[in-house]
Amino acid sequence: GRGQKKILKIDLKDADGVAVIVLEGRLDETKAEPVTKVFERLMNRGFARIAVDCARLVYLDSHGISSFVSYIDEARARGGDMKFFGMSAESRFVMERLGLSNFVQTFAKEDECLKAFELPIDEYMSRGALAEYVSTDGRSDRFYHLSYCTAAQKIHEEDRIYYESKWHARNSGKLPCKRCKP
Repeated sequence: GRGQKKILKIDLKDADGVAVIVLEGRLDETKAEPVTKVFERLMNRGFARIAVDCARLVYLDSHGISSFVSYIDEARARGGDMKFFGMSAESRFVMERLGLSNFVQTFAKEDECLKAFELPIDEYMSRGALAEYVSTDGRSDRFYHLSYCTAAQKIHEEDRIYYESKWHARNSGKLPCKRCKP
């Protein structure tokens, strides 16, 4: 991000009811206000499903990320979510350092991000954080578990099947574990 122009361009597009915000340039504390205004306008217009395109962001700091946080909660309260795609390694690092990588979904590509809106965020989360769901292939375990469940810990790595969401696990015939209650 050094030597790059200190501007931020924001574009909007609609992708079948998902508002896609395209950010280009630098997003730091001096540029956070225009981003929050865009989120406010979207929320006032009833958009609760928002995808943020970070592919052209050359710089993102903790102040820039803070402009997203309250709107993520607002979108979820309205039955939607905010998801991110195209983040650089540096931007993902900032998200991890702030502890947000356990609470927001990030994707490499736009189509993956938009597809994730097909399910409500509750299908991906457990106890307020994004979760990983595990079971085995076959009839030896008819339940799916949270990855840290003691029953899941007993499954050998080569026998594990990971599910993207609770819905995916249920759709393959698995029941929620009675111990970890995913």
